[in-house]
Amino acid sequence: GAMTRSRDPLWHGFFAGGLGDVVATCVSHPFDVAKVRLQLAGELQTARVTFSDYRKILRRLCFTEGLPGLYGGLTAAWMRHSIFSTARHGMYHVLVDRTGASSLPSRAACGLVSGAAAAALANPCDLVLIRMQADGHWPADQRRNYRSGPHGVVDVFRAQGLAGLWTGVGPCVLRGAVVTASQNAMFSEAKLLLCRRRF
Repeated sequence: GAMTRSRDPLWHGFFAGGLGDVVATCVSHPFDVAKVRLQLAGELQTARVTFSDYRKILRRLCFTEGLPGLYGGLTAAWMRHSIFSTARHGMYHVLVDRTGASSLPSRAACGLVSGAAAAALANPCDLVLIRMQADGHWPADQRRNYRSGPHGVVDVFRAQGLAGLWTGVGPCVLRGAVVTASQNAMFSEAKLLLCRRRF
């Protein structure tokens, strides 16, 4: 929070926030891929999706595709967090420091602004990430087959132009704003309370 900014250089927020989420995604990425695949259940069939369909999707992902499937789009995830997480955590601390935000609502406002700006900036990476995670769901002739996150960004730019890279930016910005406001503001509040109680 505002109390800790005098002790920590502002760049720590950028560096620690980005690096922390990049490392964390190495563990959480397979769960994110599974989430995307399950959300796509029923896209290739007209019948109602059943629990059995979900089980088949997970079995195929884990045992047929294996690690390449579970970690599909990891380079795009690293790209996304190196931009989104670095920017949202860093800008949050800068805003809290510059505005002197000391209450939960004021910190939440700082989180909304920093999260929205960071999400808008990182939208091209988010777009490519989702496409790479979903690729194994589609028939071979319908896959995009991006080799890496950077290759995906270049491919989207060539096929859809600059505007194409910001497809879906509205919901992405809304999610980034809400997530950052809730996470960062609550973390700051909890840290302040614990420090006051000398934990």
